[in-house]
Amino acid sequence: MEDAMREVFNARSVVRRRNGLYVVDRKKIFIKTNSSEHARLLCEGEAKSLEEIHKTNTVKCPKVIKVFESSTGTWNIACEFIEMEDESAAHLENLGEEVARLHSANPSLIKREEEVKASGDFVGEQKREGERRFGFIVPTSCGVIPQNNEWCADWRTFFIRCRLKDRVDKIIQKYGTHELSSQWSQLERRADELLMETDSVLPSLVHGDLWAGNWGVSKETPVVFDACSSYSDPEFESGIQNMFGGFGTAYTRGYDNILPPRRGWNDRRFLYLLYHNLNHWLHFGDGGGYRATSLSLIHSILNPDMDSD
Repeated sequence: MEDAMREVFNARSVVRRRNGLYVVDRKKIFIKTNSSEHARLLCEGEAKSLEEIHKTNTVKCPKVIKVFESSTGTWNIACEFIEMEDESAAHLENLGEEVARLHSANPSLIKREEEVKASGDFVGEQKREGERRFGFIVPTSCGVIPQNNEWCADWRTFFIRCRLKDRVDKIIQKYGTHELSSQWSQLERRADELLMETDSVLPSLVHGDLWAGNWGVSKETPVVFDACSSYSDPEFESGIQNMFGGFGTAYTRGYDNILPPRRGWNDRRFLYLLYHNLNHWLHFGDGGGYRATSLSLIHSILNPDMDSD
């Protein structure tokens, strides 16, 4: 790796310290390495995600320096190294605020554009334009299996086609699961019904894999990393946040102060939780209970009255 880095960075000195930390000509750099089947796609998707998050000037994330291939065939992301500190409830509340600002960034751009057009003022070329579609610039992966980020005009289509059906189809192909194939048509109709109220939602840039292991604190400032972003309904971010212990009331308080819950949220949240359980089922099979949890969530989504009795 050191030889590859000397060539990539045209560096005189490359010293490996620990856990991905290198010192390149006296500058600390963090290297994340991937050797999976889709390693290049994964690294390029994560790098683009971090770059898009960084552009919003909201929640802090590592600055990407370079994506490169080593002589051994592995793909790597080189980022600035950020020293982490201990986390607290206050940091979680701050994280909630910063993620809400991230989610607000693109809708704010779109609204400003509309205000300028309504006023008749010229929109200069230097101004960033908001993204009005749902999807992403490049493929990404939440795990090691690529996600479909095909651009769609509305959230319902993107979530059902590119998130829900994409995982269901791959699980059926990999495991031949009868329970999923027999329930898909019902699940698709129910998801369409539940997402009708999102038709007026503007796309938000989301982190995509923001669970407890993908954030930290640097000098009292929350930092996020390991992103697999998309322009989505901001509610989609909560799907992974409700797994592995969640983020707790402090995070929710910070987030809701800026972006309060919308009507129908309690019904839609199970769809977003389902996606991440399906994604883990696809990755790990029956291990971890993801199959059972996914089927239980589908039952709850299809039979809400029965579960509320």
